[in-house]
Amino acid sequence: MISPQTQSHLYGFDGNETQSPGSISLPVRADPYNVITEFYLVDVESLHNTTLRRPWLYMMKFVPSTYHQLVWYPTPTGTTDIRGDEAAAKTISVVAQKKSG
Repeated sequence: MISPQTQSHLYGFDGNETQSPGSISLPVRADPYNVITEFYLVDVESLHNTTLRRPWLYMMKFVPSTYHQLVWYPTPTGTTDIRGDEAAAKTISVVAQKKSG
């Protein structure tokens, strides 16, 4: 269920401000964890379908690496990582460049 927000001002990577019409809480699964996370909705063009902020990364003890396209995190049995899909990232980037150019 989408919850209306009051005065949620968000700033994009380009520095432009937008206001969120609301937020939604969804489960985010990173084995073995399943954490209910609040996402703010925005109506903007973006290469990203979500952005996780530092407080969430800190809470989950995630260590992101944009160079390696992965996040590393501790688990009760050691450590694990979630890897990005390089081919998909390149395809999305090409499509976005064509749209903006």
